[in-house]
Amino acid sequence: MFNQTAGEHMMVFAKVEPFLDELRTMWQAPEAMANLEKVIMDAPDGPERLKRTQEWMKSMAAPQAGEAAA
Repeated sequence: MFNQTAGEHMMVFAKVEPFLDELRTMWQAPEAMANLEKVIMDAPDGPERLKRTQEWMKSMAAPQAGEAAA
């Protein structure tokens, strides 16, 4: 039920997931965000939802980058 009604955790993880290995190394914390990762990846549609969220965030960033350059 939590995964169906709350999306903040998905957005946070979608933002950091591409850098997660690097962050874990930098922080010397190989288990950093492991619980958050498990909640998302173990959800029935977790990996697909993560990918969709990342794509959506990229699509939102593109117009903002254009506005910043103007």
